[in-house]
Amino acid sequence: MSRVGGAIQRINEAAFGLAALCLLGLVALSATLVLARYGLGWSAVAAQEAVLYLHALLVALGLAGALQHGAHVRIDILQRRWDATRRRRVDQLGVLLLALPFCAFVLWSCADYVAVAWQRREASAEPGGLAWLWLLKSLLLVFPLQLAAAALLLAWGPQAETPHEPPTSPPSADTPPGGEGGR
Repeated sequence: MSRVGGAIQRINEAAFGLAALCLLGLVALSATLVLARYGLGWSAVAAQEAVLYLHALLVALGLAGALQHGAHVRIDILQRRWDATRRRRVDQLGVLLLALPFCAFVLWSCADYVAVAWQRREASAEPGGLAWLWLLKSLLLVFPLQLAAAALLLAWGPQAETPHEPPTSPPSADTPPGGEGGR
């Protein structure tokens, strides 16, 4: 499991890094499109669709990495009071009852949709649009597999023994900068 788990973590890290690059590209392309449209009166359908593609890549590639880094949604108000064993059990229940059924549903509901897109080599319906819609739709099968693997590692992998600590409360206004005590 450690060899497979390590491979899954490396894949998720690479995808997370690619998602970060997509974010940079998304911001740069969006800003360029706004300047071109309102400053020069020019726009291109392909560039507008590229923004959508980058957004889809950002979300699809970033989900598993966010889960792996503990950046997913948690109920920290409750978890703050729990010990590590209880937090791990809640993570395992969340994976079994929420994450894995969600991933299975996405795979089941999108398989035919993606298969048809591949058969037709589906492209944009807009004149001048991008021709790779079938590749973009493939992410609907990639991201649930990647997310399920990351969720299983979260709940039962080596790091499950030492789950992410919930964030601590910020110091109150009465607490001096060096912490408690002081004089």
